[in-house]
Amino acid sequence: MANTDYRSLGELFYLYVQKVAKITFDYSMKLIMVALLSTVEEFFLMNEQMTKFIQQFIDNLPEYLKELLKACAKEMAAA
Repeated sequence: MANTDYRSLGELFYLYVQKVAKITFDYSMKLIMVALLSTVEEFFLMNEQMTKFIQQFIDNLPEYLKELLKACAKEMAAA
């Protein structure tokens, strides 16, 4: 039987939890939107089609997500 120190697994868990806790909802939304826009760019060759798609997507979101998305867009534009 291998010599295993289970205490190190606990420390690893707490380090992971601390890292995950730093990922905020806003940051998560930003990552999702960047991934979505990158994917959309691959499928839509015309800028007009992409603009319509994105607007329809935003229109279908709940109001609280629309507000968060606006905040993310402002942050991304400033970066």
